[in-house]
Amino acid sequence: MSPAMSMFQRMSCLAAVLLLAVASAGAQENPYAESYFKMLAERGIATDAESLRGFLASHIPGPEDVDRLNQQLADLGHDDYSRRETAMQGLLARPPRTLDELDRLAGSNDPEVKWRARLILDSLRQPGSDLLYASLIVIASRKVEGLADVVLGVAPLCQTDSMQLAMSRALIATSTGNDAPLLRQHLASDDVRIRLACLNALFSVVGEAAVPDLLPLLDDSSDLVRFDAAHQLLPHRRADALRTLGQLLTSEQLTIRNRSIHALRSTLKVSLPYSGYEPPEDRARHAADWRKTIEANLEEKQEPATGSIAAPFSAQIAVSSPRHPSVLLISGDGAVQTRDLDRAGLRVGVLPNGNLLTSHAFQPTVRELDSAGRTTWESKSLDERPIAAVRRSDGATLVATVEGSLVELNASGNMIRKTEVGILVDLEPLPNGETLLLSFVDSRVRRIDATGRTLWQAALPGQPTSMCLTNDGAALVTLQGVMQLVEIDLAGQTTRILETPFRSPTQVEQLADGRLVIVDSVGAHFADRQGALIETIRLFSRSTGAF
Repeated sequence: MSPAMSMFQRMSCLAAVLLLAVASAGAQENPYAESYFKMLAERGIATDAESLRGFLASHIPGPEDVDRLNQQLADLGHDDYSRRETAMQGLLARPPRTLDELDRLAGSNDPEVKWRARLILDSLRQPGSDLLYASLIVIASRKVEGLADVVLGVAPLCQTDSMQLAMSRALIATSTGNDAPLLRQHLASDDVRIRLACLNALFSVVGEAAVPDLLPLLDDSSDLVRFDAAHQLLPHRRADALRTLGQLLTSEQLTIRNRSIHALRSTLKVSLPYSGYEPPEDRARHAADWRKTIEANLEEKQEPATGSIAAPFSAQIAVSSPRHPSVLLISGDGAVQTRDLDRAGLRVGVLPNGNLLTSHAFQPTVRELDSAGRTTWESKSLDERPIAAVRRSDGATLVATVEGSLVELNASGNMIRKTEVGILVDLEPLPNGETLLLSFVDSRVRRIDATGRTLWQAALPGQPTSMCLTNDGAALVTLQGVMQLVEIDLAGQTTRILETPFRSPTQVEQLADGRLVIVDSVGAHFADRQGALIETIRLFSRSTGAF
């Protein structure tokens, strides 16, 4: 990340991770928390409030840290090897408040300085790699109260998205009514991250009593803060919140535009044209229409504004829980319905007619179900167990199997072709008759023609879990692990990793308006095209695994 881009990209992702923190706080313990308990225990750090307070306090930067950090940065290029090594270890143990200087050194003409700076950056940007991160996870998971002051003290050290998310969750979990004055005081901080974290923590602690404190933030200098304030105020000061969201439709930040239109559609239940991705002149015109609709709604007119009649529910995508027999159906405007299925673990896709195409790895059958759950079509000669199934535009059904085959079924359900392709986790038919395959064993994306011949392939930086085609001609792939979302340019045949706040994502889909739906270990979320969180849709129940 270049220094010129770093601030905008960090701030764009910041609001996303903070909103995820609010949505998931209290819903369930971090599924990876146990490893962080062990990490602290192995270093002799107890997880009671007193011990954690002492540990965090030791990380709060003081005036003396400025000289220390400047010296360590300079020592990365020192003639003495031991000085260079000591400086690198010191920066890893106590990172600077900003990574911009390390970004600059990563472009140094000195090969060793460049190598050390990049090594430090890579390490600091790996979530879960340090004890500070582990301590914040423990505070959030065990709801260790009374540490709001020291959590805010280490906030300047939380540079990466994962650290910011951990800090926000910890602040929400540790804050009590006694911390309300401290949180109110920090609403005036110069640091956007701290204002956002305190805004959400204060509302979590005192609820509606925070309304007078949040109202001034609707005019904050940061659109990120304005959105979060409006989002929290919607149930209490509807008019102020809706008008702010209407203004944010012309924000310079794509993430804010996408989150604002989603909030408006979810609240007003109206269907009007607008996309955060459209040209500025179209966006301004559609935003003006939305503002008129907001005013009409607030005036409680008897006649709905033009175009504001809610459309009937029509599912566009489906996401499922691996542990519970239910599926979330999501319409093009973001409306959500839950449908129960007859078993857990079904792979489900929505067909153009609104029916569901289902498959299960333990049963050699692919079925099409109508809205009542009745089978309207099923495979007749499938002799292998399906991992995933998709319907092509010509009516044929492609099935990836546990046995490593790609099977093509005709409109009657009979098998007409079987090709050995290896074990896949997902597949997508392309408009020209070719197929994009996501291979689990060798972690690759492959493009094949109708005969099964490989036309192009690309290696992935981890084991894949799902794939979807995007409206702009790319493919998105989720990987096992933390914050892993890979974009593949199908035209240029290149890949790049998108920085996201999601942990161990298992499914990604895209709506017609460009928003993504991502399922991870916590639940299902709306995200923008770059993977930044817009809103959490549903959280998994810890006891049942259902949405």
